[in-house]
Amino acid sequence: RKNTFQTIYGQVSFDDNGQSLAPSLLIQYDENGTVRTVFPEESSSGSILYPMPSWDRRDCMKLSNCQTSSTADTCDEDGNCVCEDPKNYKAVGSGAMAQCVPLEDYNLLNTGLKILSYVAVAVLLLICAF
Repeated sequence: RKNTFQTIYGQVSFDDNGQSLAPSLLIQYDENGTVRTVFPEESSSGSILYPMPSWDRRDCMKLSNCQTSSTADTCDEDGNCVCEDPKNYKAVGSGAMAQCVPLEDYNLLNTGLKILSYVAVAVLLLICAF
């Protein structure tokens, strides 16, 4: 049905198919996070970004330490960090938590726990030897 309604935004009209008659713009964020109008072409401020990056990739690019750090690390299509120096850095996390950490810091055990495990292994070996 064809209808017109008065709203707080002004007159809103619909055609016989229920489609809005109001002119509309298609907007999209570009790679830098800037809002761009992509349609109609006569008022376009940028081209359409297709295919859109995954949410993890967008989060990696905008929120993680991967691309915001001073290094040349980048984010891959899956939202994982690609380290500039893979011999000295390891990529951990994805999306907003993606980052490159130095290999010497990529350690889940603290020093005290390591020493305790070495002592326990030594005691076990001594017990087995006798």
